Amino acid sequence: MINQAVDSVRTDLTSFALSSLRDASRRVLADRSEFVLRDDHTAGWDRINETPARGLLAPLSLALEHWSLPAVEK
Repeated sequence: MINQAVDSVRTDLTSFALSSLRDASRRVLADRSEFVLRDDHTAGWDRINETPARGLLAPLSLALEHWSLPAVEK
């Protein structure tokens, strides 16, 4: 049965298993409101949260470079 599923999505067993495990993990953790990090992960989390927030103009200008917006008539 597992091999049939792997063949049906045209991937290898390892990729299929990892994808299935990630999906299952997301379902299990989706309703949690509190997470406890291991000590070795806490420093990385703190480092990420200490970086300054970026403005919205950079992502907006990047998006405008790749997608054209329809012309608006006045």
